[in-house]
Amino acid sequence: MGRKLPSDLGADLSLIVAQIDLRLIANLLESEASGSDTQVCVFSFELPDTCLARRIIVIDKSFNEITGSDIQRLVDERVPESRILDYKECINFKSIDEKLEFLKDLSSLANSIGGYLIYGVSEERSKEGKPTGLPKETVGVNVSEADSIIQQLESIARDGIEPRLPDLHFRAVAINSTSSVILARVGESWFKPHYVSYKASSRFFIRTSCGKMPLDFQEVKNLVIGSEELPNRIRSFRNERISKVLSGETLLPISEKSPIVVFHIVPVSSFRMKQEVDFTKFSTNLQLLPTATGMQHFCRMNLDGLARYEVGGTDSRLYGQVQLFRFGAVEFVDAFTIADSDSIPQRIVPENEIEKNLLTWMKSSFNMFKTLDIEGRCFCFLSILNVDGYRLGDTRSISLGLNFTTDRRHLFIPELEVDIADRCESAVKPLFDAFWQCFGFSQSKNFDGAGESLWKFY
Repeated sequence: MGRKLPSDLGADLSLIVAQIDLRLIANLLESEASGSDTQVCVFSFELPDTCLARRIIVIDKSFNEITGSDIQRLVDERVPESRILDYKECINFKSIDEKLEFLKDLSSLANSIGGYLIYGVSEERSKEGKPTGLPKETVGVNVSEADSIIQQLESIARDGIEPRLPDLHFRAVAINSTSSVILARVGESWFKPHYVSYKASSRFFIRTSCGKMPLDFQEVKNLVIGSEELPNRIRSFRNERISKVLSGETLLPISEKSPIVVFHIVPVSSFRMKQEVDFTKFSTNLQLLPTATGMQHFCRMNLDGLARYEVGGTDSRLYGQVQLFRFGAVEFVDAFTIADSDSIPQRIVPENEIEKNLLTWMKSSFNMFKTLDIEGRCFCFLSILNVDGYRLGDTRSISLGLNFTTDRRHLFIPELEVDIADRCESAVKPLFDAFWQCFGFSQSKNFDGAGESLWKFY
């Protein structure tokens, strides 16, 4: 009889689950199937969707750090297929049925909680010839063919699933000098449900602990509703935090009319899984937490998580603060880069400093996320407050020559969706273009013809 475990068991749950001897359970089940007198009582349970242990018990590494030894460990320890793990020996690109099976696997993972597909691992079969879900051996593919196989898999996925999967990654992982396995990571999608659109097929699938299953109408409807709610919840978080900044709820006071840059980076997994940051990782390395302006700063724990704040001036007012929330989102508040009108009457927003700061914040935050085992997509929100009548300039006092000023007091730039594994220099262009458009320009001037930011040293 299966039982659903509560979602508040904490980090120790992953350790408990990891110590279960799956080989013992498999051997007991084989004894029962062969007619042995051994009586087997198996208690199954499903890990809650909010529990990080779902990922940890498979491979406790980020996607790009997984090695052939990690794959071999799954085989040696007979780690079975699950809701987040599927083994495939190979794929015949000439077979329509195998292509459909591949697309069903990908879409079902994206429609549930994400997971891994591993190509190049054979599966044990029962006496009746049926797959058992247990890995048998790593057979791999020829190293020289791995890139070509990945390109074909990417092409099939791109053309055979609607809408396209936003968080799909492939890697060739070497298991020896001549062979590699193909590892696919499918992130849980917030554009769900995805359906297989290859050939005449048009079905929705979801993955459970028993494998992939087709969805009925009501299940599809529920996925649509849930997918629409997530971005709205994330946007509501941003709006709530902006309200607190405007009402003066910062670590130290900010002048009411001081222009403020606020930048939020919110990992989607933070809202999906309700994970908690392991703050012990900062006990010996506080540099993991970025700074807002690089000035004299102080760190402290607070109710929201871990904060770094920077002060300056004769009145020790707040110049900047960085708040890392317990669930993984990070907030930057910069009250220094844009000078208030009392200090510099020209009312200039320095585009070069804003862009360099944003790139620095993103890159340092993504490095921090990797240390904290936070992966996948992020929503990035840029807000610039108290800038009615301001122009864009090269510096705090020199404008770019256009007479256009902002047409509102607060600028709320449309969010940017980006993967933590992406290169920030190319991913930020839509955000920076929207920032420039607030001041009458068509796009940012700080990108080359290939769409790469010119701020290479950041």
